[in-house]
Amino acid sequence: MPQGCRLHSEADAAGDFLRAHVGLKTDIHSLGICSDTHDEAVKVADLMQKRGLTQLLLVTSASHMPRSLAVFRKAGINAIPVPCNYTSSLNRVGGRYWLHLPHVQGFESFNGWLHEIVGYWVYRWRGWV
Repeated sequence: MPQGCRLHSEADAAGDFLRAHVGLKTDIHSLGICSDTHDEAVKVADLMQKRGLTQLLLVTSASHMPRSLAVFRKAGINAIPVPCNYTSSLNRVGGRYWLHLPHVQGFESFNGWLHEIVGYWVYRWRGWV
C-alpha cells in the first residue's frame, strides 16, 4: 500500500456519506475491513449474538449468493437470501434472435462465474461451507 494511504471499508465510507449528506441519525454498525466473505460472516455472527438478533436479510449479487448463503449459514446465521444484480445470457449483439456474436460482456460474465466456482471450491476445502 502506498505510503500515507489508510484502509477504509466501503461500509465506513457509505456511513460517512449518509451522515454528512443525508443527515442519517441512526446508528450504523461497521464490521470494519473484511478480508473475504468468510471473515464478514464471522463478524456478522458475532454482532448478531451481541445484539440478540436471530435472522437477517442477506443482500448480494445473484451470482455470489450460493457461496455467501452457504458461508453465512455455516457461521450459524439464519439468513434469508435477497439476490440482486442479475445478469443474463440474453445480453446479445446482433438484431436476429439466431445471431449470437461474442462481446466483452461475455468475458465479464465468464470472469464472475469462474470466480464464484473457484471461490466455492476453496471455501469448501477450507471448511467454510
